[in-house]
Amino acid sequence: MSHDMEKSRDLIKFCQFIAPVFTPRDQTNGEINFDIIPSYVDYLISCGVQGILVGGSVGEGALMSLEERLLIAKAFLFAARSRVVVVVHTGGVNYTDTMKLTEEVSKLDVDGIMISAPIWYPYHSFNQYTDFLVDAGKCCNGKPVLYYHFPTLLHLSYDVVGLVKLLKAKLPNFVGIKYTSNQEGPYLELVSTTQTYLKS
Repeated sequence: MSHDMEKSRDLIKFCQFIAPVFTPRDQTNGEINFDIIPSYVDYLISCGVQGILVGGSVGEGALMSLEERLLIAKAFLFAARSRVVVVVHTGGVNYTDTMKLTEEVSKLDVDGIMISAPIWYPYHSFNQYTDFLVDAGKCCNGKPVLYYHFPTLLHLSYDVVGLVKLLKAKLPNFVGIKYTSNQEGPYLELVSTTQTYLKS
């Protein structure tokens, strides 16, 4: 299969309803409740969900250890059994953990990996921010990459349209963006810039 055909296949795969999932916890001890995940995924599928996003802000991925995040990704992937698209978010609180988790997730049979830069601390320049995202994208080892745009959480004021164009130019496996913002202007411009959107 040619690169263009593979890219088209990946774009079509993500042009559907992908729901961010919670990370279920035991109410008595706070531990991850892995036993309930299969029935949770079955329920989502019965509701018409066509894909799931694991470990995003809804799933509180950044609050978990690397081991927990990898285990939860494997658990949802196993429960999905190729019935729905599975995207795993690998952004964390520092460079090393983000790259390590991204590399580990890239070894799994996931449909896509969602990258983001470490939260809380402001970035000194647009280049510093984009360099981090490109490094993370390269750790995906060819898996489809989506960018998690959450400007209020990351204290960003960068041009997201320019950022997407840069990611498209530097990452052949870049397929789209999860746009978490109430700024409609950039979003509408993005619609004509890239073909894949996960909007919350």
